Amino acid sequence: MSLREPQGLPSAGPQRLRAAFWWLALLILLAAMLGRPLNLLLTEPAAVQRVVDYLVDDAYYYLGIAANLAEYGESTLDGDTRTNGYQPLWLLMLAGLAAVVGTDPWPLFVATSVLIAAIAVLSVALALRWRRTPSAGVAFVAAAGLAIAVLQYPTVFLTGMEPIVALLAFVPMLVLIESPAAQRHLVALSALLAWLFLARIDGLVLSASVALLLIAERGPPARLLRLFSIVVPVALAYFANNQWLFASPVPVSGLAKNIGAPALANWGVLEYAIGAKRPLQVMAGFWLLLEFACWRRGCWTPTFLKSLLVWVTAAIVQSLYYAAFSAWLIWPWYIWLSALSFAVLVARIAHLAFSLIAAKRDQWLAALVLIALLATETDKARSYLRRPIADLKASLRQGPVAIPDTALSFNQLSLEMLDSGFFFAYPRVAMGDRAGRLAYWGRRQLSLVQTEGLTLDAAYLLARKVGKAEHWFETRFALRYWIVDRGHLPMLRDAGGGIEYVIADPIQGRVNLDPPPTFCFGHDTLEYQRSYGAAPTGGTRYVFTFAGRRPCSPAARALIAEAAAGAGLRQLSLPAEYDIVPKGFLYTADEDRDRRIARQRRGTGGP
Repeated sequence: MSLREPQGLPSAGPQRLRAAFWWLALLILLAAMLGRPLNLLLTEPAAVQRVVDYLVDDAYYYLGIAANLAEYGESTLDGDTRTNGYQPLWLLMLAGLAAVVGTDPWPLFVATSVLIAAIAVLSVALALRWRRTPSAGVAFVAAAGLAIAVLQYPTVFLTGMEPIVALLAFVPMLVLIESPAAQRHLVALSALLAWLFLARIDGLVLSASVALLLIAERGPPARLLRLFSIVVPVALAYFANNQWLFASPVPVSGLAKNIGAPALANWGVLEYAIGAKRPLQVMAGFWLLLEFACWRRGCWTPTFLKSLLVWVTAAIVQSLYYAAFSAWLIWPWYIWLSALSFAVLVARIAHLAFSLIAAKRDQWLAALVLIALLATETDKARSYLRRPIADLKASLRQGPVAIPDTALSFNQLSLEMLDSGFFFAYPRVAMGDRAGRLAYWGRRQLSLVQTEGLTLDAAYLLARKVGKAEHWFETRFALRYWIVDRGHLPMLRDAGGGIEYVIADPIQGRVNLDPPPTFCFGHDTLEYQRSYGAAPTGGTRYVFTFAGRRPCSPAARALIAEAAAGAGLRQLSLPAEYDIVPKGFLYTADEDRDRRIARQRRGTGGP
């Protein structure tokens, strides 16, 4: 198959039905997307606690850095450390948004939520660009598949993380691959691949995947030059610019997650990397059934198979990278390639259904499948709307925001601390996991150093690697408070009955074996303690006066070293989060197995 050959274009199918299917998918998505922006526009800033969880914690690192970039011209979260700990395209878009609406937390938060909804809808509406072309059918079906996938994977695309910008390139990329393409279209495809690379740098695997497709087609070598004409220079410029400005060609946020771990040990993340299993199983069943029906009825065409091959290959390579060369969990926004592979699969299923309708064969089966796809999207839209509808009702009642401790999230707790005036005189504070919202909403009240290294710099990574990270924190910043959220915080008692709190950060590594920077505090330095939420996501926030830290005892050092090399600091610190769902992404048995593999690869043995 060649990129130049027509592949099942709309002349072979019922064009109006394809357009109607796309319109319904678009309208369902639009209805779902209106909920949160509308609620935010009707919500008073004082009621931010009701809506703060609309964006995940890591999204607030983007907002904080973007606000500082727009206001001060510096790529920094804490106001001092220049960082590249983010994916570039989304950060630049948010910085541009901040330049327009201002950098105060509430308007930028609302504008970001509106922007996310607008991008999601626009990405599907882009199909109109091809409505009067031979590629209209491909565009309509691809866009409908995207609409369904966005609501199937809302945590991937709609919670403030970078995969949202990848949606804008999805339909154009499928149109170019599946429609007749002149040589110049390979340059356009290269531009789209450059966009996807800037959306997430692991998107570079898509370029390799398309290149393998061209090689398999045995076309002239000049086609590869055209394919790489934009994406390769953009990638090289990005790496060079990062090395020049930040002394690291790739984001430090990714490098920080690999410290203290051997390669080829993180295999348990593979199962989660494929995304939601049940929807995939259902869609795979539809797919195989329709493939057989179309083949049997003589209406089979290969449309979307090349795109499916490109996206699935890229998703597999990305997943293998995380298994072999990463050490942390895979969070939802990491699986964006799998989620968009799901969108291509839905497009293939819809295309086969329309092929059956065009052939006037098994039309009942085709109609049943198309209705099921739209019903699935409708159900996901209803689920996505449940939260903003409840929040909107609360806002309209204009009652006070009163949240009991058992329902209080760590995000809402951060806002309570800020409202209470706990922070004053613009202190410099340090916090690891769950620090994003405190950093963003409190950027006028404090300067937050993210202790996991996700928004620090190459100097911190070097200090970690040579075992001097504790000294780096002590001498690099004048810290007032050290803040942690834990389900369990190790406490030791000395011979006199005194308490020694033992704090290691980061704790999120899945197969990291080395003890991270560790600080110890006496009970007299504990300035704040508050429990929140309920198991498995509840915990306690502790705030310690950093100047009152004391040298860690040998027992404290041994405790952290044993946990890091044994069951892991995450299981020690957040034990209730494990095994909450059988075979979930925090499945204890899988992690324990991978940690045994890591110890064997490290040569340390152990149980």
